[in-house]
Amino acid sequence: MAYSFDGVDDYIEGATAPVTAVPLTMASWFRVNVDQVGVTIALDTAASNSQFQAYVRGSVGGTRVAAGSVESGTNSFASSSTSYTPSVWGHMAAVFTSATSRDIYLDGGPIESNATSSTPTGINRVRIGARFSTSLGSFFSGLIAETAIWNAALTGSEIASLAKGISPRRIRPGSLRFYAPLVREAIDIVGGVALTVNGAVAADHPRIFS
Repeated sequence: MAYSFDGVDDYIEGATAPVTAVPLTMASWFRVNVDQVGVTIALDTAASNSQFQAYVRGSVGGTRVAAGSVESGTNSFASSSTSYTPSVWGHMAAVFTSATSRDIYLDGGPIESNATSSTPTGINRVRIGARFSTSLGSFFSGLIAETAIWNAALTGSEIASLAKGISPRRIRPGSLRFYAPLVREAIDIVGGVALTVNGAVAADHPRIFS
């Protein structure tokens, strides 16, 4: 079972961050319900507009996904050149190699990049389905599953394997710091980050090969 988010106020939160700085990779499966701007994964702060995020751009960028790095409220992002299909499972991966390198993959590729300098600071939370800017928002409407975070910049071939349904536990396991399959329960089975579910409910899960 994945988790379903209503796009209004549902989210899952961990009060500690498994990774706080680059390099890092965030990946998840997602199924969008409606055209929206919604966050699948965010590493952010409790009280300021600073974060790393992987999100769908919806009405502000078409049916695209993006990797965003926010510093003092300024979002530097790489947006996919291809579109996701609403109501169909897709896979996104955001790779942050350095302060001047962020890449986004949709369903394993093609890669799109952004090189604007951005260094988020004070990261102390992980959120699934929302992010904090000046307040909690960008709530995701749809399903999210297989959320994972590495303290490394995964390669294109590794991300292609994830997009084929390979479990995150089989991809660079020594660098995997957070993995919440979201199968029936919201548990980080790798790093042990305690997760709190706020409104989201269990739903159908994509097929994953462990």
